Amino acid sequence: MRRNDNVPQVVVTDLSNRIQYYQWIVYGLYLLASEGKITLRFAVPFSQRLLLLNHTTFLIRCQNKIKRIVGGHAEQKTKAYFRGYVRFGTQTHSFCIDSADSPNMFNGKLLKEVDTYFKLQCPKEISEKGFLIGNQHIPFFDSEFENPADEGKVKAKRKLCPEVYAYEKKIKPLMIGPRSMGRTCSFKELDAAYNNLLSARSVKQTGKAMCYFGNAAGPVPTEHVTEPDWDWESDILGYFGDRMNHPNEKRATIADIMNSLGEGYDARVINRGNSDTGVNTNEELVIPLKDFSKHVAKFQYNVNVSGYRMSIPARFIDSFVCGTAIATDNLHVKWYHPFGDEVTEFGEMGYLPDKEVDYSEVTDKLRHLKPVSKEYVIEQYEKYWAPAKVAQYIIDSVKNK
Repeated sequence: MRRNDNVPQVVVTDLSNRIQYYQWIVYGLYLLASEGKITLRFAVPFSQRLLLLNHTTFLIRCQNKIKRIVGGHAEQKTKAYFRGYVRFGTQTHSFCIDSADSPNMFNGKLLKEVDTYFKLQCPKEISEKGFLIGNQHIPFFDSEFENPADEGKVKAKRKLCPEVYAYEKKIKPLMIGPRSMGRTCSFKELDAAYNNLLSARSVKQTGKAMCYFGNAAGPVPTEHVTEPDWDWESDILGYFGDRMNHPNEKRATIADIMNSLGEGYDARVINRGNSDTGVNTNEELVIPLKDFSKHVAKFQYNVNVSGYRMSIPARFIDSFVCGTAIATDNLHVKWYHPFGDEVTEFGEMGYLPDKEVDYSEVTDKLRHLKPVSKEYVIEQYEKYWAPAKVAQYIIDSVKNK
């Protein structure tokens, strides 16, 4: 069958080793292809092709278990990029999507190589001073280690990434999808997960605001660190010491404030200890992932404090999809369209020393959150953040590089 040259052809060449970060985008591409707006092809390795089939969940589980047994537990950052190209008319433009949780980590080689570099956690500002967390700047650095012999390690000193400044015009913001839509990228599994999210819209809003945080403290700081891995939270905390307090500590304070506000507020902190320990001390507070948006949908607001390295968490899209607005500390990363009334910022927090946070003002803002209609939040979501709209933005950006 001859390809229609008026319809862009999207070819995915690498699904990456972090498929859960890209399932929203893959689903959007499927939808565009089903509508005839694009043709879609996956030119990926056989191991990734298994992810596209409907009946390979068992095989994927076995594959992941084998990796854990043989010690393939360390995630290689250099294999975390979704890659492909868009062919339209006589032109072909390449792209990659960077899902790194650090807004200031890039892949210098890919920045040189591709035509368009999408960043899920895209910094609002790329400054020669570095990226601001709290009142400290940390550098823009590379996903590659400074010493190639360290490849495969959990952490080590990383190269700086001057390519960020040289190729800044190639960098485009994207958005953050849900934490997981399943074990594979098959249309059947993604479609079922998406329809489950949409079903949360039928839940009646009865509460004012909720929060759902994993931990009340950051990870245990690395001791005596002088050359930190800037993608390693413990190193960052160990390096700066008492010059900052972790966002998780502020999340715990926010939860305590919300619990003091009375009826209509639901504040949960699953583990009152350090993060990255794998321990849940309050199992009764845990909400299964498949039910999370239905819980969020009960409230007008989902309250957030920026995550590791000031990242935006998946709770944003979990909320928008069902018509719940977000209240958050001041954002240092951006999506590709400015937020409207569906996001309210209540002040600078992040990694600031706790003594520099005005908690009385934050409390007042949380008590007096302005009403935002469920219909408005859903309207904004459908206009900008639904999977097909995200996929179309990617294609348009690559074509118009």
